[in-house]
Amino acid sequence: TLYTAFKRLEKNGYITSYWGDENSGARRRYYTVTEAGRAAYQENCMEWKNARDMLERLIGNGTD
Repeated sequence: TLYTAFKRLEKNGYITSYWGDENSGARRRYYTVTEAGRAAYQENCMEWKNARDMLERLIGNGTD
């Protein structure tokens, strides 16, 4: 399932990948986060924080 997620992220332009040039052992694929990926990450973090804050307001901060 991890590689399925990597493929989706790459298709959306959030990461790039390339095959390593190993002389021994199995070939390895390397991934790099793109600027679009960093922007999406920041946006998702803000959305999560907003949702978390809203839930905390709805249920209280456990201080009741």
